[in-house]
Amino acid sequence: MRACIQNVKCGRLRQIMNKRHMQKWWASLLILVGLTLPMTGCLVVAAGAGAGAYAFVRGGLESHLNAPMVDCIEAVKETMLQMGYVRVRESSDAVTSRFVYRDASDKKIEIKLDSKPRDLIAIRIRTGLIGDREHSLLILNTIHTNL
Repeated sequence: MRACIQNVKCGRLRQIMNKRHMQKWWASLLILVGLTLPMTGCLVVAAGAGAGAYAFVRGGLESHLNAPMVDCIEAVKETMLQMGYVRVRESSDAVTSRFVYRDASDKKIEIKLDSKPRDLIAIRIRTGLIGDREHSLLILNTIHTNL
């Protein structure tokens, strides 16, 4: 008889333990969902930031000029003057030059020149935050014309 009572107690104890286990499991699940729900918004924001960074990186026009650095610097200055842009900043050394201009709508235009061997100059033009390829191409063609 005693073994039967113990089995009943053990069976009942198992039911209680299973019920507590299930309650803990559901509570853990709710906490997990509660913690991850706000993170999904962060993931969406982070994914959006990643897409913007990709467009920013791809927005620049890269090309090469086949002329000495001094001539390229003069061609950039002449082009920007012809197009009516306002110079914001300019820095040059023996290897690199960087120009920052603004247009009438206050859009930033950034031009970087990097000297390569044999009078080859790498040029990178970015117009605006994301980059306007057509406008950058127009600037590049005008620089080629002024060389």
